Amino acid sequence: MNILVVEDEAIIGRDLQITLERMGHRVVAVVGSGTEAIVTAEQHAIDLALMDIRLQDGLDGIETAQILQQRWNLPIVYLTAHADRATVERAAHSEPHGYILKPFDDRELEIVIEIAFYKHQAERKLRLSEERLARTLSSVADGVIVTDRSDIVTMINDAGCHLTGWPAAEAIGLPLTTIFQLNNDQPDTPVLYPTSTTLSPHETYTLPDHTSLQARNGTACPIDGTAAPIISGTDEIDGVVIVFRDSSARHRAEEQRLILERRTFELQHYKSLTILAGGLAHDFNNLLAVIIGNIELTQSNLARLNQETQPLQQSLIAANRAAELVRQMLSYAGTGHIEIKPIDLNELISKDQLLIQSMTTDKVIISNSLDTRLPLINADPTQIRRMLMNLIVNAVEAIGTLPGTVRITTSSRMLSSDDIAAINHENTLRPGMHVVLEISDTGSGMDGETQKRIFEPFFSTKFTGRGLGLPAVLGIVRRHNGFISISSRIGSGTTCTILFPAVAIEEYPPTMPIVQQAGTEPAKKILVIDDDAGVRMVAGRILNRLGYQALEAADGTAGLHMLQSKPDDISCILLDIAMPKLNGIEVLRQIVQLAPAMPVIIMSGYRLSTLPAELRLTQRLGLLQKPFLPGELARQLEQLMSPTE
Repeated sequence: MNILVVEDEAIIGRDLQITLERMGHRVVAVVGSGTEAIVTAEQHAIDLALMDIRLQDGLDGIETAQILQQRWNLPIVYLTAHADRATVERAAHSEPHGYILKPFDDRELEIVIEIAFYKHQAERKLRLSEERLARTLSSVADGVIVTDRSDIVTMINDAGCHLTGWPAAEAIGLPLTTIFQLNNDQPDTPVLYPTSTTLSPHETYTLPDHTSLQARNGTACPIDGTAAPIISGTDEIDGVVIVFRDSSARHRAEEQRLILERRTFELQHYKSLTILAGGLAHDFNNLLAVIIGNIELTQSNLARLNQETQPLQQSLIAANRAAELVRQMLSYAGTGHIEIKPIDLNELISKDQLLIQSMTTDKVIISNSLDTRLPLINADPTQIRRMLMNLIVNAVEAIGTLPGTVRITTSSRMLSSDDIAAINHENTLRPGMHVVLEISDTGSGMDGETQKRIFEPFFSTKFTGRGLGLPAVLGIVRRHNGFISISSRIGSGTTCTILFPAVAIEEYPPTMPIVQQAGTEPAKKILVIDDDAGVRMVAGRILNRLGYQALEAADGTAGLHMLQSKPDDISCILLDIAMPKLNGIEVLRQIVQLAPAMPVIIMSGYRLSTLPAELRLTQRLGLLQKPFLPGELARQLEQLMSPTE
């Protein structure tokens, strides 16, 4: 061991050197002043210093010892013969590693040196361990607070300081409840502070949900965390260690997950209902086609015989109302017939202003705020008009008998990907310019539960008038690649916001309609291909009344066989789209191959735009919406079978 002897009495110093070297130690130097001791420490590696407390030249032993400890962390053993109380207290405050009283024997000197060196090494290891622990805790992203058995803070890491707002220098020594102030957002959940008096030995405590930490500046943030007791060797609680973290991000992610789950459920629910609505609408269309067709034929026969037709007229009105309901179901299902073209939403609203005013009461004011620079949208005017009227009727009925205002607002908005992600979790919108339609009222408003159900088919808050108003609106909006949201609060009215993609500049002016190819002169034989016997029968009767001869086929295969066997006898084909085995699209493809110039009238509730583009460009096609009237069929036949210039 390299030892420095600091002794101002040369004889004692020399005696110490001899004794130490006899013990196997190496005496680096024997100096008589504090200044010499500091110079020697700068020049040599020293393991321990034997320091006389009383030095005559300049610094005394205590001052010198403090410098050696601060600069080189040297263990100090004091040499003293006698000292007053004040000097002893000063020496104690310098935390020496041992004392040797003069005179001393060799054995005592050896023991004190060994103990001092061992103590110094142990303290050094402990200090390194503490520093390593402190660095580790400082690098941990979670906050860490340690207390003693009296719940006084003894350690807090950087993350803990950041979350609590307390610097470590101020926090250490304060009660835990002063810097770690907890609250709970749930009134029925009490806050249990994890202290040495509330925790059980060997048991970890988890902070309850909705726990928040109030920082020193008064702000609060939600936290997650655990606390565990620090157990002593006698199995007693010596303190508590608390690990906690800001859970704001987790809460936001959880909220987003719940929103996404709810939207996914709503979308799946909507898809299921649209499949059901589409299927029911298709079947009802077939039934209504039979009913309306037979009523028209019977009414025509009775009129020629001058017999009463009023009951039939009432039945026809009821059937047409049922057909309108079916069209609403198709709008909700997104499969009804639409004709998309660029339209000016402002122009549509302005043209329908008188109709809109007629739907209100004397106490309700319709107010327009239309953006004069509004872009066009690709839409079906009839569908948009139906959507607009449904929303205005709802707004007027929400106001009731009290005075109020319905405000119609249009504007444009550029949406980024982030904007879309914030308002729409179904990916139905795309970045770009959008036209915004807002219809707001000053009515009674809706609560949250009602808002969740407003798009359910046949759900209504009214005693009468249950139907497909808002669900049909939802279907129309989605078919136009738009987005709809409802904002409402009890007593504060309701605002419905709809976004439609704006027409790009390169799409101006509106596209020209498809030019139909020239056909042949109309013939008398019309082939009706439909799997519904009632539809075939009614269509046949109407064709016969119009002067044509009807040929019937119960499915696509039978119809194609008749076309192959009598291609020159058939002048036009009435074709149903939804059929088993061979559907209408597949039949149409084969008709194009067999008779490219054959006029075909599609009978369906589906839109013509669902057909492949190459078929629409190479075939004279018409669309007959089920249920149809005889006059509609006659016009289609005349249009498709008339010779072209």
